[in-house]
Amino acid sequence: MTTVETPTADVGTRVLTVLVGNPRAGSRTRTVADRVAAVVRDHVTTPLGGGAVIEVASAVGVTLTAEPTAATEPIGDVAAAVGAPGVLVVASPAYKGTFTGHLKIILDQLVPGDLDGVVAVPVSVAGSPAHARRTVDHLATILGELGADVVAPVAITEQQLGGIDDLVERWAADTAAALNGHLAAQAPDNREAHEPGER
Repeated sequence: MTTVETPTADVGTRVLTVLVGNPRAGSRTRTVADRVAAVVRDHVTTPLGGGAVIEVASAVGVTLTAEPTAATEPIGDVAAAVGAPGVLVVASPAYKGTFTGHLKIILDQLVPGDLDGVVAVPVSVAGSPAHARRTVDHLATILGELGADVVAPVAITEQQLGGIDDLVERWAADTAAALNGHLAAQAPDNREAHEPGER
């Protein structure tokens, strides 16, 4: 069993972290998340170090049977892993009109302020435009409540996956100014220390 390691970038360096909320590893959601992360790196002017790539499929152990299930790649410190200053791409398929329960388990480990200094990009993959939009709206809300600066989301339908490269490139061109503005305004060494609050 391996553990997701906290990014170890130099002081003052932002990182690009990816959190994939599909309970199945190697999913289309992961493909979309990787593509979004790649175009983010191409379109920002701030150098981004390599952060963690976390798949909830391996980071969360969930079972409905009597047999215990353990995470194969647990996260040692969730706040440190996903809250490193820089850009956080959070991608989820739509489940029952919102993001997955596996992803919620991860986000429930965070408290307001844990994502201070983070620019968050919510991403969804769904069967219909309405479900895709609802999912990224829910993600955007909770990421903002946790302290992130949330930029325009990426809402993708399953029918659009064949043209994902063009769609994501157009999103990046439209969002680059906001991404760069948030990154320029943030000082990662000025994140406020806070004590965990009650959930």
